[in-house]
Amino acid sequence: MIDAGIDLSSALNGNPAPEFVEAMGKFGAAAAKNNLPVFGGALSLDQIPMLIQTGASAICVQFDVWAFSRMMEESLNQAKGYRKQFEGNPSAGMTNEHGKSG
Repeated sequence: MIDAGIDLSSALNGNPAPEFVEAMGKFGAAAAKNNLPVFGGALSLDQIPMLIQTGASAICVQFDVWAFSRMMEESLNQAKGYRKQFEGNPSAGMTNEHGKSG
């Protein structure tokens, strides 16, 4: 939505712009035609009908979205820490958290 210049705040409040709903409907139809799943994330329960109407075949709801986002953030931060550990000096002889060579 941001890339398309569509107001994000209205969608987050459960009232997405009509052009977004139309675009997602086309996306869902193309996915259905090609037997591909569409994954959607609802920040509030009132977004579920719109996601179903636009072709979502799997939906994360409220808590799931925040939990998934938090898990991704923690994983990325951990990966950045590993990157810093090896930055400029990658070595297969370094040990992992259990003291075993990698």
